[in-house]
Amino acid sequence: MCSSDLFVNWDAASDCDSTSDLTCTVIMTGPAKTVTAHFALETYLVTVQKPAHGTIESSDLTPAIDCGPTTSVCTGNATYGDAIVFTFTADEGYDLAAWSGACSGTGSCGIDPVTGPITVGATTSVENRTLTVRGDGGVGGDKLTGGSVTGYLMSCDDGSTCTVTTYAYGTTVTLTANPSTGYAFSGWTGACTGTGACVV
Repeated sequence: MCSSDLFVNWDAASDCDSTSDLTCTVIMTGPAKTVTAHFALETYLVTVQKPAHGTIESSDLTPAIDCGPTTSVCTGNATYGDAIVFTFTADEGYDLAAWSGACSGTGSCGIDPVTGPITVGATTSVENRTLTVRGDGGVGGDKLTGGSVTGYLMSCDDGSTCTVTTYAYGTTVTLTANPSTGYAFSGWTGACTGTGACVV
């Protein structure tokens, strides 16, 4: 018997004089005798551990797995020899950092063939966002003219254009306009409007 085979039972019509679990005892008396054994492929538990900022699903299982936002662990069943593909979908602002468990790396996650119980999970990483501070396209073009802009982890001086790419998704940045002598701040455009505080 192969490791993938699950013994089900001896057929009721078999000429077993006695049975005990996997054993059929036949006493060879009288005419020829026939014994029939029934086997089935084994099934294995598949466990999906939901990542912190995303979902993992697979339609190749019974039942299909869709480990959504309100479930921390999902389970399904697979049969020996099955091929399973898992799909990861990141929440907004996050990326797949690496698969864990039966898969690794950041590529596709597939198990072919299934030969035993499977556990799959994933870790995520936060994306960075770009913030650009520039002038209004007037005398100085894209460079700030008539003042500076300061904020969390950045300072754009008069006469410069600043691009900051190190803000993690979800970071709140408050920008402050600082007019130079002889200038007045006339307002924000782009992600902010008006003349008050600019929070992005």
